[in-house]
Amino acid sequence: MAAPSVAVVVPTGGLELDRDEQVSFRQLRRVLGAYDTYLVLPDDVEGTLDALPVKRVAAPYFRGPKRRNQQLMISPELYGAFVDYDFVLIHQLDSLVLSDELPAWCEAGWDNVGAPWTRRAADGTLVLTGVGNGGLALRKVESCLRVATLARHPLPRMRTLAWFGASVGRRFVRHLPGTMRTIATSQRKLRTAAGAARGALGTTFVTEDKFWSEMARRLDPTFRIPPPEEALSFAFETNPRECFELNGRRLPFGCHKWWFHDRAFWKPYLIATAAT
Repeated sequence: MAAPSVAVVVPTGGLELDRDEQVSFRQLRRVLGAYDTYLVLPDDVEGTLDALPVKRVAAPYFRGPKRRNQQLMISPELYGAFVDYDFVLIHQLDSLVLSDELPAWCEAGWDNVGAPWTRRAADGTLVLTGVGNGGLALRKVESCLRVATLARHPLPRMRTLAWFGASVGRRFVRHLPGTMRTIATSQRKLRTAAGAARGALGTTFVTEDKFWSEMARRLDPTFRIPPPEEALSFAFETNPRECFELNGRRLPFGCHKWWFHDRAFWKPYLIATAAT
């Protein structure tokens, strides 16, 4: 069986990078330069970086309120642009990759993996509370496209389930006694999830992190996310020193917001040519 294919995807609103973004980009190219890598740019920005191919999306995704960029990350357009790949590694330019572990993470087969969230317990210890952050995230294209499409168009799916129950359920109910209950349960769950999805895509701001970690499984119960203890080996975000200890004093594949959450911790792990 062929190894899963993966593309590295770098969304950016423009080509003028600040100093920390330049470090992030240079490190990415040195660590994962062997992989197909794409910039995702607004359609009103010409050019590229490092001769990379470009996928262009509607400029409003990168303009105005932060929520618009978040909506790009849960849009069918984004994942539909990469249907020739099994996975995409979303690499925002406030992330760092530290080693090439992409094949192993693709083989793990999760639909979404990112840095775990953390909180403080009453005794002050660090607790992992869920997965995960979207700034550096590996996502299965087929699964994310399916969920993003369902979030955009929830009602046709609900109508299909209702039709199935009406036209098929009665004939087979004696042979499949759980069919109608399954349909009814699915409809209830979808109604709830559809409302949440409309909130994410509509007037209520919901981060893409929350969407992929919580709402995706409500829209599609088969959507698979690793436990936070496993995701810790993929990436750190907050409290990197304590995450390092929790991870058996092992560095993860990468990290998010390295310059914001303890730059001093991450500085020794910058590739020399990336840091200059």
